[in-house]
Amino acid sequence: MNRILKKLRKRYRSILQQNPVMIQPVTSGNSSDPWRCELCGSRHVYYRAWVDGNTDQVCSIDDDRDDLWCDGCEDHTYQIRESELMKETINPWWDNETTIEDREKMTGLAQKDFDPKEDYRAFREACGRWWNAKTNEEKIEVWRLATRSES
Repeated sequence: MNRILKKLRKRYRSILQQNPVMIQPVTSGNSSDPWRCELCGSRHVYYRAWVDGNTDQVCSIDDDRDDLWCDGCEDHTYQIRESELMKETINPWWDNETTIEDREKMTGLAQKDFDPKEDYRAFREACGRWWNAKTNEEKIEVWRLATRSES
């Protein structure tokens, strides 16, 4: 009996390695801090897990990059919480990497239409209000489109 179980385990392990079960992280669908792709910001991310065939319980989850997938990139990528993506990538990009020309294109505002006093402070504040009025989803989309065109 023990030999038969070992053969079955080996057989099913081999099948799972060839056709792994891809599941989304176990959080509620309306998570306030969802997992996202670190490269493109997509929420369409998955990870591979070992699932007990008898109980359907997740036995183990690997955090190796080869076990993570992003449909947006169509590649194995790392996943990051939305709050981390916003803090470490999206907001620093907006604050430090966008130029006046970038902000004019994104916001539809023109710096020349603002008073040059105080180094166009009113223009910077208007751009900031535009950015802050966006949801995280909208900010990520703006970032994704802008940085994709840079590549």
